[in-house]
Amino acid sequence: MKTILKQGALVLIFATLASPLLAQKTVREYVENTDNEKIKKKIVMTPGNYPQTAGSYGDGHGINPLLTSRSQLPDTVALISFHIYDIGTEHHINNVSITYYSLTADGANVIATNMLQAMIGRLKEAFRRQGCVLLTPDEFLSTPEKKEAYYSFEPSLSKLGKFLSGIETKNRDIAVWPAGYRAFDISAANDFLRAESLGGDLAEKLGVGGTLSIAAELMTDKKNVNMNGLKMVLHGPNPVPREDKKYVSQNMGAGYYRGQIYAGGYFYFDKPLQIARIEKKKLEGLQADFGGLEVISELFIQKFYEKMHECIEKAAAKYKK
Repeated sequence: MKTILKQGALVLIFATLASPLLAQKTVREYVENTDNEKIKKKIVMTPGNYPQTAGSYGDGHGINPLLTSRSQLPDTVALISFHIYDIGTEHHINNVSITYYSLTADGANVIATNMLQAMIGRLKEAFRRQGCVLLTPDEFLSTPEKKEAYYSFEPSLSKLGKFLSGIETKNRDIAVWPAGYRAFDISAANDFLRAESLGGDLAEKLGVGGTLSIAAELMTDKKNVNMNGLKMVLHGPNPVPREDKKYVSQNMGAGYYRGQIYAGGYFYFDKPLQIARIEKKKLEGLQADFGGLEVISELFIQKFYEKMHECIEKAAAKYKK
């Protein structure tokens, strides 16, 4: 039996709804007591994370696509990245700053695996309702060539992207993903070269219409594993063919890119919600309960498509498409 906690900490036992040890609400309790529309409003989509509507983007330049028809949206999307990262909890003792982490890589892998299992069914259904098929690695890695392309793929990054890349892992003890997946740092997902790589190059190599990346932020301390929030980004190919011309500001995200950001957003709880509590030194009586995350993930996709449809309708009306 593997120890899954650090610094001589006690064993991780996932918190159940009935546990009297919980001092904070669980994700399930939060979802059951919060209206879906209110949750959806907390999913933030900043400019640069949804399609363009201005006619000046008609030549296909920029980090976001100019879409004028829902038929341009991907019909298949590959879930290429799912990972969790632990930012730990910082304490100050005698003017010394100490960051505590409860999890080892083994314990975090258990969390990441169970978290994805709790979410994937509703994620797939949410995409299906939009006329799109969401594929997991066991589904989209259907040939040796696709496996090689996926596991060896190195996305491009701009100078800013290189600075941002690894934020989830830099100075962090825990950043892991379920078996079969990779972690493309979502902190750099808005980088224009990263978007081109994941939405253009990788999507083409995998034979899919788009790629989805998901990350969950945890904040553990000596006794608890808490969750702060979720992030998602949907990349896809540029629907406008490249013109035989010079594009302006190629290094500033205003050039022409084969892949673009279709939708991206983040969701944070008002306060960290406990998903597990540390009890003993060995992994005993493990009880996983990530109820509620499936609802939040489904609302992400709903909001993504609502925003993309809104932008499509605006652009179509402007350009009489």
